[in-house]
Amino acid sequence: MVEVEVERIDPGPSAGRKLPQRAVQALAPVLLALLIDAGDLATFPGTTLVALPLGMVAGYLFAGFLRVATPWRVIIACVTGLYWALPFTGLFPLATSITTVVEFLGLDRGKDESRG
Repeated sequence: MVEVEVERIDPGPSAGRKLPQRAVQALAPVLLALLIDAGDLATFPGTTLVALPLGMVAGYLFAGFLRVATPWRVIIACVTGLYWALPFTGLFPLATSITTVVEFLGLDRGKDESRG
């Protein structure tokens, strides 16, 4: 008599379920960058004392939402704070532009370490 061992393989999520997940992974950084640019547009010259800490908090929270490693979160927070504090940067959507290019090129941001 021959014994047969059956192993069930989980098919994983279907293509219909993967699409929303992929859309969130691709669009979340760009949408957060849009919010950073909107915050920069809302800060006026002369509001450096308010814009710097608010930008740092926003950058830290948004980087946390994207599951960026802590050292990078601090760097992103500092850059965002400076971006909001510098005068006349509101007309240049730098955060959105840089993030869109990075997402388009698919540059590796250490996905195995932080954004799994």
